[in-house]
Amino acid sequence: MLFPLCLDLSQKKCLLVGIGEVGQRKLSTLLKFKPLQVKIIDPMRPLPKKFSHLDNIQFYARPFSPEDLEGMHLVFACTDNKELNQKIASLAKSKNILVNSATNPQDGDFSLPALWQQDSLLLAISTQGQSPALARLIKEELDKCLGREYALLAGLMGKLRPLILNHIPENKRANCFRKLAKTLLLPLKEQNWEQVKRTILKELPQIEDVVGDIIDELKL
Repeated sequence: MLFPLCLDLSQKKCLLVGIGEVGQRKLSTLLKFKPLQVKIIDPMRPLPKKFSHLDNIQFYARPFSPEDLEGMHLVFACTDNKELNQKIASLAKSKNILVNSATNPQDGDFSLPALWQQDSLLLAISTQGQSPALARLIKEELDKCLGREYALLAGLMGKLRPLILNHIPENKRANCFRKLAKTLLLPLKEQNWEQVKRTILKELPQIEDVVGDIIDELKL
């Protein structure tokens, strides 16, 4: 059983060995989350031009060496060689570095889920490595059933959260969060901004002076 985790990569160094089709897909996903540095090693292929302008990428056209693991926080073994990927995974584990293997997920510590994202709303879909195709199918279904209102709600709740923490007693906060999340969805879907305002003020009358600005930011 894999533990789901959202990880801040802004101060993390990542190693990716192999920049073939699989490696490029994993690199594209990785770069969306702005890692501090990605070290790429591939003796057979050049770095694709679409990645060459990025400041946080270091590319080395040479074989993998165990010393490449030094200072790394995440490792992706993406070569076409199953034995090499297994060796990289084993070395990374011996150094307590989290590793993903493209050829045999059981050799690694983690897998990459299918991702569905709208702005700050991010949903990860995983079958625990049993069927990536099913995870992608579920992602496509989410595109059909989750509208823009969910992303708007996530953004709005993010703006309201510090105000709730400031104005609502601790023993009532959880109920306030639940009520707002439940009752704001429909007016956001309809873009009924007056109803959005009334719904917020019903739970948070203390923020009458700023609620208009919060909603205006949401419309942008």
